[in-house]
Amino acid sequence: MQVLLAKTWMPDINPSGFLISEKLDGVRSIWNGKHLLSREGNRFHAPDWFTAQLPNVMLDGELWLGRDMLQETVSIVTTERMDKGWNRITYMLFDVPDIRAPFEQRLEILRKVAGHIKICHVLDQIKCTSREHMDQALKVVKSMNGEGLMLRKPGSFYEHKRSSTLYKVKTWIDAEAVVIDHTPGKGKYVGMMGNLVCRLPSGVQFEIGTGFDDDDRTNPPPVGSTVMFKYNRMTQATNGKKPKPYIPVFRGPRPKGI
Repeated sequence: MQVLLAKTWMPDINPSGFLISEKLDGVRSIWNGKHLLSREGNRFHAPDWFTAQLPNVMLDGELWLGRDMLQETVSIVTTERMDKGWNRITYMLFDVPDIRAPFEQRLEILRKVAGHIKICHVLDQIKCTSREHMDQALKVVKSMNGEGLMLRKPGSFYEHKRSSTLYKVKTWIDAEAVVIDHTPGKGKYVGMMGNLVCRLPSGVQFEIGTGFDDDDRTNPPPVGSTVMFKYNRMTQATNGKKPKPYIPVFRGPRPKGI
């Protein structure tokens, strides 16, 4: 399933005039009128009471539990136990893909068809007035443990691809890596996993030591599995050593089909 995907905002792009919304830490989902689907086209097994509230209009949004709760959100929406946690999920909406109209018109339609639905929330969109305005908005979101911002070009149409009409603005960078080993825990983590030893697609090896709860450390992702993590930046290459992710933080196993 081809959905509208964002490019990464770069400092040479003037954000003035774009529409700002919060970048959510959730699971992307398309409502096709019958089922909730992942961006890969796989069905989420939402309970009937949840989907019965949704309109007969295609919707684009994210299944969201709260800020910095991606791993728990994934656990709820990927299980086939439809009673598990869905009462805590909100469908955060930001588009109606099958309507051929400028974004502002699509947003008004979205508010009319879904703005009154209890399990839904239409994301607020605020016009960006300057780089300083964007920076302040990002600061506020980060202070609440939010993921970042999205910048939407006014008057833009929905495109089923990665588009320069939509940018993500973040202070952290998302990435994935393959687990190649575990290190033993120390101190209060004796008998548990300490760090995940991982490898990037480039071949660079590094360790992830934060972002785990006790269950992660007791039952760590197995060797050979792919995990999601975020990091601040890449370190500088020194003494022949390749750059590595700086301050990598574990976000969870890479779920299949999402």
